[in-house]
Amino acid sequence: MGQPGKPVGLITQRSVVQIYPPLPNNNTPPSEELIKTLWSIRNLSENTQKTYAKMLKRLTRNCDLNDPMNVENFVFDLDVSNKTRNVFFDAYSHYCKTNGIRWNRPRLKVESYPVKIPTEKNIDLIISTATLRTRMVERAIFWMLPEPSLNL
Repeated sequence: MGQPGKPVGLITQRSVVQIYPPLPNNNTPPSEELIKTLWSIRNLSENTQKTYAKMLKRLTRNCDLNDPMNVENFVFDLDVSNKTRNVFFDAYSHYCKTNGIRWNRPRLKVESYPVKIPTEKNIDLIISTATLRTRMVERAIFWMLPEPSLNL
């Protein structure tokens, strides 16, 4: 056969060739209604278009888009935040509006997250780990600032 390591055709004798079975083709062509919806959102920002297309694609794979209750049940069963659910419902609203489907969109309250304010200890830690040049600049800035007055 030849010497080890020498190429024989495109494959060396020590090469291991793995042949994988073809992947199943689960990609069904998009429906006319979906294409019409994507065309209707062409005036929105590019990021919004991508997000809505991704959401509609996920809805298409998992439920019937022409059945609003089916879509609502699917979205409410997802383990996501209300903000993400609202994005799903925004995308589906465009689908319904474009294709003449009557649907009352549920309004979900988005949870607000608490604001994290650094403690004085954390601020001191940040300043203490700064480089010498940064500390010198900070001192110069504080030295140039006027004294706070109590004249109200």
